[in-house]
Amino acid sequence: MTCHHGLVQRAVPSLTLSCAGPEHAAQVVELVNEGLEGYRAWAPAGWRLAVPGKDEVLRIAERLKLPEVWCQLGHIKGQLVGIVSLAPRTRADPDPPAPGTLKLWQLFVRPAWQGRGVAAALLDSAVAEAKRRGVHRLSLFTPRDHARACAFYEREGWAPTGRESDGGDLGLPAVEYARSIGV
Repeated sequence: MTCHHGLVQRAVPSLTLSCAGPEHAAQVVELVNEGLEGYRAWAPAGWRLAVPGKDEVLRIAERLKLPEVWCQLGHIKGQLVGIVSLAPRTRADPDPPAPGTLKLWQLFVRPAWQGRGVAAALLDSAVAEAKRRGVHRLSLFTPRDHARACAFYEREGWAPTGRESDGGDLGLPAVEYARSIGV
């Protein structure tokens, strides 16, 4: 796996980025699950998050081996605080992307670090990597009712495409956002 460090346009004091490989799969799953746990605050009553098992760690490890998948971990003072990744396909959007398009697969920041610029810095890194790869458009799916995530993406220049998904195994309706990037 080749992982390049994108240029972070917005600096967050002490944030360091490192490439995630298969050996980081358990950390990735833990951080993503922690982020998904936060969905309980706004998800409909009765919504249940599937607890990831050993199979999920193995699945993520296999994905992180793929050369077309890019993933970075964000650390502050040695603590993992966030993750960002790009992939051509995601569970929410398994169709192949249009030429020149890549998908933002994951962007999660631990709750204690939300609102401090970490997500924006991680997103900048992903955009820089997409540009390095010659991509001119990024897309993502996020839960339709996750107002904070939708507002964040819109502030960052993403726009809803009108495309929706049932949310797959997450069980929450999702909306697609996209952003053009200069290459």
